[in-house]
Amino acid sequence: VCVCVCVMQNHQNLISMEAAEALEQGLRRWHSNYSVALNYFRRAAAGGHVGGCIFVAATFLRYAALLPAADREDPEPWVARVLARLPELHAQATGAQPDAMAQYLLGMCCVLGLGLPRQDNAQAAEWFRRAAEQGLAHGQRNLGLCYLEGTGVAPNAALAVVYLEQAAQQGHAAACSALGNCYYHAKGVEQNLAHAVRWLRRAASQGFAYAQSMLGKFYEDGVGVPQDARRAVALYHKAAEQNYAWAFFSLGDCAHRGVGMRRDRELALDLYQKAAALGLCNAENALGECYHDGDLVPAVDGARAVPWFRRAAQSKHTGGMRNLGLCLVRGEGLPRDYRMAAYWLARAAKDGDRTAIYELACLKN
Repeated sequence: VCVCVCVMQNHQNLISMEAAEALEQGLRRWHSNYSVALNYFRRAAAGGHVGGCIFVAATFLRYAALLPAADREDPEPWVARVLARLPELHAQATGAQPDAMAQYLLGMCCVLGLGLPRQDNAQAAEWFRRAAEQGLAHGQRNLGLCYLEGTGVAPNAALAVVYLEQAAQQGHAAACSALGNCYYHAKGVEQNLAHAVRWLRRAASQGFAYAQSMLGKFYEDGVGVPQDARRAVALYHKAAEQNYAWAFFSLGDCAHRGVGMRRDRELALDLYQKAAALGLCNAENALGECYHDGDLVPAVDGARAVPWFRRAAQSKHTGGMRNLGLCLVRGEGLPRDYRMAAYWLARAAKDGDRTAIYELACLKN
């Protein structure tokens, strides 16, 4: 009997270890490839890990539009599974030996509003803080982002960098990427392109799509590294293999201009469409301009340009708002409407778009 009990216990421990590893693999891929991450989260959930349930629910609640149609599900059954296990999770997070991962997962529940009347960013930041203080890289990264964006806490870019670096030193790919971004944009630190490149490389080497795409842009433009268009294209391809919208857009731009690859108008249009299908407003505006100007397409087609401009404008893309406003002024692809034209041009002008500022002044005169 004792042997049977030991075998069962060892089997249960193995399941728990496999489930925890599956969750970790999913977290490494979340925000890079939601579909691949989802498969890992399902495996974690099947192994009994509540974190798997939380992140399956989170993926369906927040990022369903970025998943292939075959992967999408109603999130409610997953939410119900999470709610049923919240007392257990809370006990793990607040016991005599608080579990850092449980604290991090409770923070994610607060972000999603699971088990709460509404989303609670302040409580989320507090749980992330507790997990961070125990050295959990996921908690450190999320707390760093809270301070960087002023979500649930007062904005403090310098403190954000401290927490992001703690997570990055543990090899957390998303933290490495965010830290590289801070050094590039001088958020919480002085601009340092060498540091930006170093951290982005660490994230890119782990397959983090955002870092691969941003590092590709550095090589394309010669920022912090020698200019190398072919290397840029290779990095864009790696990110595009993970269905990353910006990588599709950047590859489309390279194909359009013949940078780092031969000029291919058909390929450029296809890549812009892939990026737009993933909701990237820059690609939506670019497609609108293609149809408006007759570039990459057989002929000028204002009626097909306008829906793309509208989608970009509704996502607050400055160029999309300007272009939609101009179409409304000129009656291109839709009837003239000076009132709505003024509305969209004013929004673009507020972003500093000079063409929008000039056209708006002309409308008022």
